[in-house]
Amino acid sequence: AIVAVHRNGERLTNKIGNIRLEPGDTLLLQTRGDFVSQYRDSRDFYLVSLVSGSLGRRHDRALLAGGLFALLIAWLVAIAVAATADWTPPGWTGQLLGRDAQPVVAVAIVLAMIAARCLTTAQARTAIDLQVLITIAAAIGLGASLSESGAADWIAGGLVGGIDGLGLPDAVRPVVLLVVIYATCMVLTELITNIAVASLMIPLSIGVAAAAGLSPRPFVMAVAVSASLSFATPIGYQTNLMVMGPGGYQPRDYFKVGAPLAVLTAATACLLIPSIWPFT
Repeated sequence: AIVAVHRNGERLTNKIGNIRLEPGDTLLLQTRGDFVSQYRDSRDFYLVSLVSGSLGRRHDRALLAGGLFALLIAWLVAIAVAATADWTPPGWTGQLLGRDAQPVVAVAIVLAMIAARCLTTAQARTAIDLQVLITIAAAIGLGASLSESGAADWIAGGLVGGIDGLGLPDAVRPVVLLVVIYATCMVLTELITNIAVASLMIPLSIGVAAAAGLSPRPFVMAVAVSASLSFATPIGYQTNLMVMGPGGYQPRDYFKVGAPLAVLTAATACLLIPSIWPFT
């Protein structure tokens, strides 16, 4: 895969697919680990070398990694089903299917991937983003404090009271509340991580539903959807930032394309959510 193109010592900021190559261009490629040994003496390349400290992906372990990932999903689904139905399959212990087992299962699968050489211990360590973890932990604590202190109910009551003061018809009032919750999440998710937004907004959305005498399910689904859709800024989601440099994008490019897309998805979600999860 072509990651970047240099010409006359400078990186071209055009989109990779729109660049017409010229003699003397230098291409930065992402290759497999065996690329160096196969093409070291080829006339097609002036110089081929490994990047210091880099490790190629283990494509030969893709099926094994996919199988372990499928096992993780199946195990987590079994935990959710057992917790919901209060049921344990024959031969299984409560510890294996209890909610407390979820982090243990995840760590076990990671250790299995390391043991199977799907990734190295160094790659596993560098995959942990402490800043994101701290942000998520702080947001979960803040969301819990909003719920336990009654602040979420107070904010929700004020929001519902403000909407009621507009004198809207009873059929329109729930939709307006849903749009407000969705729009708030949509703005916040462009600034902080989506898990943090969900942790903050779910107690508030449940409080809004309780204050309005409505089912909390459509409001929770609005939070889940809006917190996961970040298009308008490069910092809203990791992949947005990852493609910014190689693609030669600017923050205004995200807003020009992402803002209309965010509005379109918001309108679609606010129309479909009440039909799938009714307010009553």
